[in-house]
Amino acid sequence: MGEYTVEATLVGFQPATADATVRLDRTASVTLRLVPVAFTAEIEVGAFVPIVDTTRTNTGEVFGETYLRNATIGSPNRQFYRIQDQAAGVAVPAKIFGATISDNTYLVDGFNTTDPTTGASATQFMFDAIEEASVLTGGMDAEFGFGTGSVMNGVTKSGGNQFSGTFDARYRDQGFNESGDHYDPDLDLSSSRILGATLGGPIVRDRLWFFAAFENQLLESTPDGAPETRTEDGNYFLGKLTWAINSKHRLMARYAATPRTVDYAGVASFTAPEATSLLENDVPTAQLEYNGVLTQSLFLTVGLGVVRETLDATPMVNDFETPPEYDFDLDLLFSNPGWVELTERDRDHHRAKLSYFVGDALGSHQLDGGLEYHKLRTTEINFWPGGYQLLYLNNDERGGIWPDADEDGLVDYELTRPVPVD
Repeated sequence: MGEYTVEATLVGFQPATADATVRLDRTASVTLRLVPVAFTAEIEVGAFVPIVDTTRTNTGEVFGETYLRNATIGSPNRQFYRIQDQAAGVAVPAKIFGATISDNTYLVDGFNTTDPTTGASATQFMFDAIEEASVLTGGMDAEFGFGTGSVMNGVTKSGGNQFSGTFDARYRDQGFNESGDHYDPDLDLSSSRILGATLGGPIVRDRLWFFAAFENQLLESTPDGAPETRTEDGNYFLGKLTWAINSKHRLMARYAATPRTVDYAGVASFTAPEATSLLENDVPTAQLEYNGVLTQSLFLTVGLGVVRETLDATPMVNDFETPPEYDFDLDLLFSNPGWVELTERDRDHHRAKLSYFVGDALGSHQLDGGLEYHKLRTTEINFWPGGYQLLYLNNDERGGIWPDADEDGLVDYELTRPVPVD
């Protein structure tokens, strides 16, 4: 993938060169014409882009680095999974030709990072780390049989023989919002500060390269009447090493992590500070991939990858014994949040692919064969702090449901307690 120059030489003919751009999930063709040395007449060569690409059976789009840099305006659009929204046939958010969001598949460097529970993209990293992205929406090859919606493959950047990098800083608050007859920005306090940088270059020239990206996002919001400010602090790291063992064999290792915390999650005018949650989320991913040219026509790819996602929502005051309480008259949740969630979502994706290229009088052909191994594991624990919740209802005609109404020795799921009217 990238820009290449192809050169052909033959005794008795002038050398010929041509530039070619190899795109993700696409076939690049180059036509070279060798002119005899003794031939001195002028030759005019013309080229055109065919309306129909006869080398493709699938539908979709490929977005290069230049397009992604210039077309993705605004911080909300600078997220990996949002790229697919720009492909034809996509109904935002991420519904491909009538398929649901959970039908999509998200690959990073060919490695499956789809959340095994929600079907969304599990990982996130700095947008400037993306070199190219492919979105397949139909007619996918057999190797993408696990995707019934779209198959999105994002290729991250690799270092080269020259040091290069980027720096990106973004900030906005409610002062950027326009007021109106029914909206006052000063009642909807919010701010967003995003700082990110990338750097790539050689460790050993022509042999070993590195690439790294880091981004910090600090997002704050205070809904109208809320007693606290929801604060999200996320760090997104990606590191990549590429080793050219020799001209025919290459090894790539990539690691990414997304530690993120959210203080006072669920804060609102009807939620007391102690009834909010602390969210802690991280999605570390690791990938190792080998690419080798075995013969002039035989290519081998072997990849190993793991995703280890954790998502915990616990009481902001770290109290697991006090039950949550809700007063219908005051429309107020207090004492503790209404739920606790402890989640682990893991995915293993290992694959081996062998490609054989054939060229004869009938044209050029590529024969692919391979094996894939997927293992998905999800562990989720949900409960109310204290084991039940208290609901206060004035003038309630229903009988009270007490902690052990069925006398089974266990605390009942819900406790409704009528509150006398003064």
